[in-house]
Amino acid sequence: MDDPDGRLAAYIARTQTALDLLALATLWIVVVPPGDFGTAHDARTLALTVRVAVSVVYGIDMTIRSVLAHRHVHYLLTHPLGIVSVIFPPVRVIFSFRLVRSV
Repeated sequence: MDDPDGRLAAYIARTQTALDLLALATLWIVVVPPGDFGTAHDARTLALTVRVAVSVVYGIDMTIRSVLAHRHVHYLLTHPLGIVSVIFPPVRVIFSFRLVRSV
């Protein structure tokens, strides 16, 4: 078992909805590339900052999940979509289908 004391499951239960909503909000990353913000340097900088911030949030989430898992490296190796979502945040929408179906 990867979570004998239930800490990982408790963490996931507490954070799942917030991360699902963040994933849905990041769809604009796919829909609106930074170059489409025009010549406004500030808009491009803001878009890039948001993209990096979302990746950082997902990176922290994956780090916490792997630390809470009994077998840290095994958790990361068996959750490749989580790792990909750190690099390319819109992939996290795959995790959010549960939220979309409930709406």
